[in-house]
Amino acid sequence: MSAENRPGRPRGEAIEAGLERILVGFGRGRRAVWRQLRERALTIVTVAALLGAALLVLSRFLDVVRFVDLGGALIPGAEATREGSSAMVVIGIAAGLAALFARWAEHSLPAFAAAALGAIALAIVLIGDVPDVTSSGITSGKLIGEANPGPGFWVELAGALVTLAAGLVLARLLAIERRTPYQR
Repeated sequence: MSAENRPGRPRGEAIEAGLERILVGFGRGRRAVWRQLRERALTIVTVAALLGAALLVLSRFLDVVRFVDLGGALIPGAEATREGSSAMVVIGIAAGLAALFARWAEHSLPAFAAAALGAIALAIVLIGDVPDVTSSGITSGKLIGEANPGPGFWVELAGALVTLAAGLVLARLLAIERRTPYQR
């Protein structure tokens, strides 16, 4: 019999010992997960930057704004929806290439360029699209309606934010890696 499960041991001490073992196990698991993340951080952040860039490209082919009447039905006509901007395709491709080049060259400047492109995309979303998706009034067909954000708006916004954040984190990780000596 071990000291933990002896017959004269109070119930509270046994529960405490069991919880202690569980917490120690969680601590070991947490350290193992963080060690794996640290080893693969550059890959994870590079993939995130590429994902953000792909979302920017995808947003071009989705409806950014949908114009609906007061009943919620799509207003008939060719101008009932507005697709994303072609600028997002250019920004997305350039940001993806910048992230890949930053990783290949192991230099943080191209990663900052990817982040800057993400910031430009975010500015386009906030300045160009937010006013459109929050507008309402009389349409060209003399119908009262309002604009609602389409799926492209949310994809565009997510792509811009992910590209911006991943570019900054990638630049930071590359700067740290260049500063510390290679340890493998």
